[in-house]
This record gives sequence, structure tokens and C-alpha cells, in this order.
Amino acid sequence: EMCGRDWSSDVCPSDLNVDVLELDAASNNGVDDIREITDGVRYAPASTRYKIYILDEVHMLSAGASAALLKVLEEPPEHVVFVLATTDPQKLKDTIRSRTQHLQFHLLPSDTLAEHIKWVAQDAGLELNDHIIDAALSKGGGSARDTLSALELLAAGGSDVDDSIDLSEFVRALVDSDTGIALSATAHAVSNGHDARTLCEELIRHLRDLFLSVMSPELVSVRHDQLDQLASTARDVGTASIVRAMERLGSALVEMRFAPDPRIMLEIALVQLTRDDGADDQSALLARLERLER
Repeated sequence: EMCGRDWSSDVCPSDLNVDVLELDAASNNGVDDIREITDGVRYAPASTRYKIYILDEVHMLSAGASAALLKVLEEPPEHVVFVLATTDPQKLKDTIRSRTQHLQFHLLPSDTLAEHIKWVAQDAGLELNDHIIDAALSKGGGSARDTLSALELLAAGGSDVDDSIDLSEFVRALVDSDTGIALSATAHAVSNGHDARTLCEELIRHLRDLFLSVMSPELVSVRHDQLDQLASTARDVGTASIVRAMERLGSALVEMRFAPDPRIMLEIALVQLTRDDGADDQSALLARLERLER
């Protein structure tokens, strides 16, 4: 969110000489913190054209601090621009929102992020293979910051992603209705140090990618050359079966909160998903009908 000046009308990029000050409003959210800013805006910068104040997580300001900020937002000096960053704009007061220009940032396409990761890695002297790039993209979920954080963790760990969960076995178990494969894959993942909750969350996330690869491919956080493979797998599983699996695994996540052994709840869910011949709920009937049609 931005207020204080219309950049498009009177500012040339080559002209932009600025003095930038940043405040973390999450930890500096009191009236005194904002008053330090409001007292400083009265003085024009000595050697720059603009003075820019960036307030991060501005929705965390207290009521008193928001009121103090509003006073200067109503009539900002010509040399001052405020940039208000927030992940929860609905928490801002309407009086502040009405005095800002709203700029909403969107998640980046996976191909764009992949190219950015390669550039960062090359600049840092890192050698990355496709497996590492895919892991970073998956963990980042379209966010450049989260993707780079994931890349940093992978690099710090020696770029070792061999212990990642192999979800293809679970998908094959759903396609073949093979309970043995599902339970064996669960046991293998747990023996490699993955807890049942994390395994369940990863499986739900993968099923979501399968579903979106057919319904809305642009929302999937994978490189473009992998979309066709995801879509082919999704058709093998069937959209009704994917939705049912996501619903049942989501319920298992809730049940894990109260279970003495969360792994049991995951195994029960997988047994039900791979042996649905006795289930009579609507989603199970749709899944069986879908398999019969295939």
C-alpha cells in the first residue's frame, strides 16, 4: 500500500534520489515509535529529493499508533512518501486504507522462480540439479522469499534431498487400490524420519497439485515441463478420487491431534481410500463410478 504521491505523474526514474527509512511495525508498534516518524517528516532531506518511510506489517500497529500515523497521512509533506506493507490489509483502519493506493503482489509462476533460483545459484557459485530446484519450488509455493529460504536450507544441508518423501508410491496405491503399497510406503517414510503429520500434509499438497494440474494449471507450483506429467497422473487417479482422498486425509490431520499415535490415523485413512468397496458415502460412490468408467 502506498500513499503520499502519484509516482506515475511527476517522477522520472532517472530523477529518483531518495532517503529510505524502514520500520518493523510488528515489534515497533507503539505511539512513541510512530511519533518519531511523524516528527521527522517535517524536515526535508538535505541531499535527496524524497524521504521514503517503509512500515512493514503495518496492521500490527496499536490503536494509538494508527491514529498518530493517520494524522500525517492526511496531509503528507511534498518530500515524503509512505509505503505501508501488510499481509492482512483488512485489519487496517478504513481511514488509513482510504488514503492509500493499493498495490497487491501475486505469487510468481514456477518457471519464473526457477530461472531466478538458477541466477541466484550461479551468482553464489552453487551447482543445482533439477531435483533441488523442484524441491525449493515445492516448498516455496510461488513466494520468492520462501523459495529462496528453502534453497538456502537445501544448500546448508549439502543440497541433500534424497530423504524427501516419494509420493508416487502413494499415488500408485490409489490408482491400483493397493493397500499393501500404501502401508509399505508409509512405513518406509516413517523409517526415514518423516512423522505422520508431515507425511499427511505433503500428500494432501501433492494431491492438490494433481487436481489443479487438470482444473487450473497456472496455480501449480511446478515447472511448465512437469505439468503434463502431473495432469496425466491426475487422469489416472481421477478427480473424484483425488477430492475424496484430500477430504479423508484432511480429516485424518484433525484426528491426529487427539491420537496417541498419529501414524495409526494416517494408516486408517489410507486403508479406507484403497479399499472403498464397503463405503457408501457420496464421494466414495463417485470414485468407484469414475474407476468403472475408466
